[in-house]
Amino acid sequence: MSEIPEPEVRVTRYEVSCLPLGHPEYKNFKVIVERHRDGRWSASDGLLALTSGGAWVIDPSCVAHRHSEEFALQLARAAAPHVTCNGHTVADALRDRETPDA
Repeated sequence: MSEIPEPEVRVTRYEVSCLPLGHPEYKNFKVIVERHRDGRWSASDGLLALTSGGAWVIDPSCVAHRHSEEFALQLARAAAPHVTCNGHTVADALRDRETPDA
């Protein structure tokens, strides 16, 4: 019987957000950086992808919108403070969390 090799560990996904993980709106204000089978990485919100110029486009599966891991993370970090959801900004989400319920 052959010996079983040690398990390999790979990072295949990051979540980048300006909201803390426990914030109720976290899921709506994150940029996902994900590794693809070709070894390249994309930065997206699940629907829109970031181009190398930092613009959001509708085709996240397009190979042209894949980058190195480092560059995809750089794009995500730059975009995270500007993510909006239903017209609300990151600042709105943070401020709403600070406001006590009436």
